[in-house]
Amino acid sequence: MKTRPTSQSSSLRLIAANNRVNQRLTAVRKICFLDLDGVLIPTTFHAFLEQWGRISKGGVALADEYMDFFAPHCVHNIRSLLSQTGAGIVFTTNRRTETDLARMWAHRYDPDVVVLGNTPKLDNKNFTRGDEISRWLAEYQEPVSSYVIIDDMGPTNFHPAQHKHLVVCDERFGFTKQELAQALKVLAGRELWRSGNNHLI
Repeated sequence: MKTRPTSQSSSLRLIAANNRVNQRLTAVRKICFLDLDGVLIPTTFHAFLEQWGRISKGGVALADEYMDFFAPHCVHNIRSLLSQTGAGIVFTTNRRTETDLARMWAHRYDPDVVVLGNTPKLDNKNFTRGDEISRWLAEYQEPVSSYVIIDDMGPTNFHPAQHKHLVVCDERFGFTKQELAQALKVLAGRELWRSGNNHLI
């Protein structure tokens, strides 16, 4: 004869189910696919530094051991995005093969920010930045709750399915408060990317 489950056993099963859900959610990560030139290094910023260097006749440094300096307002906005969302960084910039960007970020700004690495450098000239992002997502071993692509490249460089995740910066001004507001909305999405599925569900 079957016995009816007790309230205690039902509670234990509920607790176990909740624990499994919580463990799964802790593995979910929001991703910020981040370009640098035109995003954190707007063209007007370096023009200003170069002009200031000529006016002051001083040695105004434009770069450190890693790469060019970033515009302070752009850094402030991207750090605000990361702190508010807990997103991890994946660098998409063409500079990703030139220097250790994870070490640069930890040295300059936030050692506690998770830098997940770089998108792969696909050799074929027909590959777009969107292809590189898709490859990274397909190979990533954890589910992704949402992602944003921050770039100064337009939609033609990305897959149609990626357009709603794309925040395009004006290369003259970089990542401003306007783009910050857009990126926050994108990362508030609840679509779930599963590794190997090549699509959002």
